[in-house]
Amino acid sequence: EYYVDWRKGKLAVVQWHLRGILPEDKEAYDKGKKSFAEIIVGHSLHQDFRIWFEGLDYRVEWVVLEDSMESYLRYNLGQRDPRTGNVQKALALSKEIPALSEKSKAEEKEEDKVLISESDTKIIEKYALHEYDNWLPPGDVGAGWRTWGVLVTISMGVVLPGVQRESFHEYFYYPSPDLPKRNQEILHGRIIFRAFKKPRPLWWTWMAIRSPFPANPWCELDHGVYKPLPAEDLKYIDKEDYPEWKERREDC
Repeated sequence: EYYVDWRKGKLAVVQWHLRGILPEDKEAYDKGKKSFAEIIVGHSLHQDFRIWFEGLDYRVEWVVLEDSMESYLRYNLGQRDPRTGNVQKALALSKEIPALSEKSKAEEKEEDKVLISESDTKIIEKYALHEYDNWLPPGDVGAGWRTWGVLVTISMGVVLPGVQRESFHEYFYYPSPDLPKRNQEILHGRIIFRAFKKPRPLWWTWMAIRSPFPANPWCELDHGVYKPLPAEDLKYIDKEDYPEWKERREDC
């Protein structure tokens, strides 16, 4: 009753999205001649967070970008960034990264900052739920022009929404109790996606470990807007930019 348009979550999935797997390596993996770890070394990875809410005819999709598997792990577990001493923050995009083509190679290199090393495969294999692997053939969205992609699920559950406004999205993620314990630790709790103005409009995301409780929907200007927008398309970014903040400021 405190939210403009509160909707119950149906399903949420956290996946590592890998691309660039050669057809011959995929065939060798299918035949048991190569391990999964062997065929992914040197290829790109980013993280996808997909959420389905009751009554919405679209799914909410975020792409989370980090520069190392260790950083992804700290983000997913709500751990501190050793460089800042604060909780690990990650860049986010409000749209799916396009399939690789000859024209988009440079774009992928810019956005997918992780190229998997041999040591990275240990982290990936520790959390990979391979029974849910979704292989994407060459030419499909999420794959390359001539290479395979794969969505590796690392957690699934449900999300309950908190404040949903154009420049601020608050989620409470509850992993399935049927998952292995280590997978239940991923993103478990309050997750923030917030737009910032500087150095240019960008989305950042983090686990709100120190502030696990819901934000006040009145003071945080809940609008019931679930669909993420590109940061550069936002009319208002800071809470103070919104016209209604002037009326609510004294109460908050």
